Amino acid sequence: MVTYADFHIHSKYARAVSVNSTLENLAKGAETKGLNLLGTGDFTHPLWFKEIKEKLRQIDNSGIYELTSVKTNTKFMLTTEVATFDRFKRVHHVVHVPSMEHVQQLNDVYSKRGNLAADGRPMLGKTSCVEFVEMTKQACKEAEIVPAHAWTPWFGVLGDKSGYNSVQEAYGDKALKVVACESGMSADPSMMWRVSSLDSFAIMSNSDPHSPNPWRLGRECNAFSDDCDSFAKIFDAV
Repeated sequence: MVTYADFHIHSKYARAVSVNSTLENLAKGAETKGLNLLGTGDFTHPLWFKEIKEKLRQIDNSGIYELTSVKTNTKFMLTTEVATFDRFKRVHHVVHVPSMEHVQQLNDVYSKRGNLAADGRPMLGKTSCVEFVEMTKQACKEAEIVPAHAWTPWFGVLGDKSGYNSVQEAYGDKALKVVACESGMSADPSMMWRVSSLDSFAIMSNSDPHSPNPWRLGRECNAFSDDCDSFAKIFDAV
């Protein structure tokens, strides 16, 4: 069986997102759409992280979680989106981690740069992409960082308002720690494969939905073989 995964998700605690974006509704929408695996999104938000800890249970130390509040076949991975601001340069990043302990470590670090309770996608001021990778990897070496919706004009690392002309320019020597780049809703993988500077990155496609509706979830998604049943195996495949 193929696992269809949409990792870039938002909760009801993110700005401009439906109040119906709960874990239960996201799982229901995913099942209708045919998705097997969702990111939690927004693990940096204190209230959302509290719900995640209460309602999700890790499966066999795999970094994959099941929902305990309702019966569903939808599984979850711990993810969030973070915005960094370095003067006029602005980039969004999707962060994936395997455990609640790693989330707490990252939240402790990120909270020193921004107000995590203000938005599900926190804004870290005076933080470059290079610094963001350094602080994230120092707190959690297992964390995987993916530039979000790379081609959107605002906050996409390759967008015309980001201040950068390549992933390598944005992340400097830390680009080697970035394994993938997200196409998002402003591009598709076939477009990104035409850009030679992206040859060293896998292309991930996520939908960044602002509601749990099945016509929002999975507009872009990733397909994995059925043996990718853990966080480590998924990123080995990436």
